[in-house]
Amino acid sequence: MELDNAKSELSLWSRLSLVILVTVAILSVFVVRTRLAFSGHPPRLFAIFNFLVILVSLGVLGLGARALRRSDWLIALVTGAWAGVAVSFTSFYPLLELPNPMLTCLAHGMALAAIFLAGLIIMRKGGPVVLRCANGEWKRGLQSLGLGLTVGFPLALLNALAFSLMQKQPVHWQNPLGAAFQALQPGIVEEVSYRFALLGFTWLILRRVWPERAVLISSALSLLVHNYAHFDNLFRDNLPFALAYGAAVGLIWGLPMTILAVRRDLESAIAFHWMQDFVRFVAGF
Repeated sequence: MELDNAKSELSLWSRLSLVILVTVAILSVFVVRTRLAFSGHPPRLFAIFNFLVILVSLGVLGLGARALRRSDWLIALVTGAWAGVAVSFTSFYPLLELPNPMLTCLAHGMALAAIFLAGLIIMRKGGPVVLRCANGEWKRGLQSLGLGLTVGFPLALLNALAFSLMQKQPVHWQNPLGAAFQALQPGIVEEVSYRFALLGFTWLILRRVWPERAVLISSALSLLVHNYAHFDNLFRDNLPFALAYGAAVGLIWGLPMTILAVRRDLESAIAFHWMQDFVRFVAGF
């Protein structure tokens, strides 16, 4: 009995050690970047995490490309091509920013395609986030888009109101077609990168040692990364406010997207995310 208890405690400690290691690795990015911001102009947090996601995606793609279907390649390459062409017509920060605008568009599109393919590989291995259209479930995928838009609309109004109050600016109505187009880049690119790929990467790391908690922990970590990566110099200027405000934002807007992605599918999370930015852009924020 004592030997069994010792093995159980060792197993639990091994699991916790791995979770702590992954968490510390993520936190170190925030800490180092914040420290550098006091004395210089380091890359944005999103730029750092985008680069890391791209690197891991290339590794996953190199090792697991055989798991992909032809339709997976088509979906990822078409999405990447669209993103590469469209990013120059938006204010969205590309996944990779190069000195030449044309090279930036090309790098952005290729990076998104690689990340998308990595997410699809993880999905084919039983990953926690499903893309319905990749499985030919077009009807359910459309239903998920409707669900994400419906759930997201009231929170999008709250989001726009919060921006208006924090920035102390009235609403300045913008062209809805332009706002809809602008909102596609963050809605698709960020959800594919963080709710599909990054969440899947951490799930891959944890699933063998802690299968019953791998989805929960991976979801939490990807939520925190995506949520707090928005704040950049706010960590330097007002750390307590950044942590508190980030917690509120993550709870109200980040958590629903994560739940939709894990419990439903990626389409619903993309639609929810798109709605938040669409309403905000229409309102002029």
